[in-house]
Amino acid sequence: MFRSKVGALVFLGFIMLAVFRVVGTEDNGGELATASDRITAQAEAMHSNHPGNTEADGWTAETLADDGWGDEVVQPQG
Repeated sequence: MFRSKVGALVFLGFIMLAVFRVVGTEDNGGELATASDRITAQAEAMHSNHPGNTEADGWTAETLADDGWGDEVVQPQG
């Protein structure tokens, strides 16, 4: 597959660096750990802002933005 041992070692080195960057090590979390933490934080934020929250109940026709797509303002469901 490789014509020389040096080429195979260089290829292996690049693959190992890519794996360490994506997966990470014990001391340094990789891209997967960072993305997982970010998604978990977003999910917790979405769950904490459920329809029974006071912010959603306080919406009025004046506070909703006029986006220009229709003539009437539709109140959110919930």
